[in-house]
Amino acid sequence: MNESIVTVQLPGWTDDKPFEAKLRRPSLLDMAARGYIPNELMGSARRLFCEGCDADLPLDELGRLLISVAKRALVEPTWEELEQSGTGLTDIQLTAIYGFAQAGVRALDCFRVQQ
Repeated sequence: MNESIVTVQLPGWTDDKPFEAKLRRPSLLDMAARGYIPNELMGSARRLFCEGCDADLPLDELGRLLISVAKRALVEPTWEELEQSGTGLTDIQLTAIYGFAQAGVRALDCFRVQQ
């Protein structure tokens, strides 16, 4: 697993203010091997790994997988800190974190707001 920690700007909760977070890039395969992905989601995880976000997955399974990746990727704030503060991540933030986990910082270019 690549444990390098990078500070990135994710889409914010409002259009005018990005959300800055420290992330690591967890490997989907490593997460599966270590039991971080529930058995009932393994087939969906395989499809997501092979086909990317274009995989035709049931929305609930896609959501659970993206949350699993976000839990492993978030360093600061942690997933638990966000939950304790009552701040949930948006769909776009979850998708951006998954993209970062798979492709690095370049995957976030499409989420950047042009000034």
